Amino acid sequence: MVTPWRRLGVYLDLVYVFPGTIGVGTGLGYLADRWLDTSPYGTMLGFLLGLAGAFWYLFRMLGVFGHGGRPDGDDDGP
Repeated sequence: MVTPWRRLGVYLDLVYVFPGTIGVGTGLGYLADRWLDTSPYGTMLGFLLGLAGAFWYLFRMLGVFGHGGRPDGDDDGP
């Protein structure tokens, strides 16, 4: 059984991971732009890759709850 505190922890994890992933992707794209002098294409590509990674993580976490499992993959059922 998933306790409310455990579920809250997973949702709070999403609050930090979702924008953090987008920020890291955008930041790496910005650094690539400065290094390769390709502004703004690296920043846009980094943002899109970060956004895709953030949504992948979100869907993966929500899929765990959709199957009745705990976030760590351990079920209490038979």
